[in-house]
Amino acid sequence: MSVNGIGSSPLTPIATAAPAAPAPAAVPAAAPRAYPPAALNAAVEAANRAMGGLANNLEFIIDEESKRTVVRVVNKETRQVIRQFPSDEMLSISHAIDRLQGLLIHQTA
Repeated sequence: MSVNGIGSSPLTPIATAAPAAPAPAAVPAAAPRAYPPAALNAAVEAANRAMGGLANNLEFIIDEESKRTVVRVVNKETRQVIRQFPSDEMLSISHAIDRLQGLLIHQTA
């Protein structure tokens, strides 16, 4: 009797895995577009007005330092922020990276 208790022959795999497909090539990210602040603010206000009738608890804002769109889920009654995308922590990290990149570029120039 074998160690596995089934018979005298060792276990053999039924099927072998196919070789993994090569990873797709990375697609370069498109450069961010620069929009005039007035156009961004108008778009944010329009989005807030459009969402007002559907879900009063969503707010769209533009982060002043990074100029990125921020979406907040807000309690309608207390106006307390329930969730924010990206979070304050991620915005802080992004700001720090932007400042670091600026320092590196300034030092190499």
